[in-house]
Amino acid sequence: MNQDNTENKTSNSKLIQVLLKKLFWHKYFLISFLFLVWMIFFDTNSILTHYDLQKQINKYQSEKNALEKKIEESETKYTSLKNDKEARERYARENYFMKKDNEDIIIVTYEQDSLKKQN
Repeated sequence: MNQDNTENKTSNSKLIQVLLKKLFWHKYFLISFLFLVWMIFFDTNSILTHYDLQKQINKYQSEKNALEKKIEESETKYTSLKNDKEARERYARENYFMKKDNEDIIIVTYEQDSLKKQN
């Protein structure tokens, strides 16, 4: 009886191996497998290409958001300069070193800054 069980197990395993070989070499299975491999790795629209393109899209989206934020800040600065005379004067003094008639401007530079400019 024990011998019959081992024979059944070996015959079952051989049968499974034969079926798997037939299934694997079946033409539809083989063609489908090759098609999937081609689409995943080699095609111009492969999954790897889509992954790289999605990374680029995410990068450009973050750049776009940063630029939109910068534009919004510039627009608020523009409207404040357009509407407020004191803000225009402060901006002109800070960025263009302009002064009123009764003022003197003293520009202080540090040695580190002048050394960097020389190099």
